[in-house]
Amino acid sequence: MRQNFIEYIYEVFKKMIEVYHFQKKTEMNEGQSYKIQYSSDIFVIKVEKYFREFYATLYKVNKPNNEINLFNLLEYLNRDNAEVPKSDYFRKEKNIEESYRKQISHISSVIYDNYDKIDEFFRKENYDSKMAEFEKYWKNKHPEFYT
Repeated sequence: MRQNFIEYIYEVFKKMIEVYHFQKKTEMNEGQSYKIQYSSDIFVIKVEKYFREFYATLYKVNKPNNEINLFNLLEYLNRDNAEVPKSDYFRKEKNIEESYRKQISHISSVIYDNYDKIDEFFRKENYDSKMAEFEKYWKNKHPEFYT
């Protein structure tokens, strides 16, 4: 039986396919876990569900070991801006399907609203130096993760 949130993911990410020419690459649905990947020629968007929460990560095509959480990347890209998108799991929402819809909608809206910045980060010829700069920023911001 197909779950409602999967249809909603297809619906909200339709623009990635139609406008930005992404392709649906991988899809896995096992119990409480779900994963789908959309890929362009430049980068991949991976949306994963564990129990009640969805997570979005991004990586350059052929570099899956350099996966970055969507909101961590946007925090870095918007570090000089007061408006930084934050993750939201809508934990107070009682209706589970509504919680899923809100999370998926939030993730997709954030991607669409910041698409040019995300694309530029992965498109740049100096991607490796940009990735090193991000890693340095993240380690300085969260040294507790690296002790």
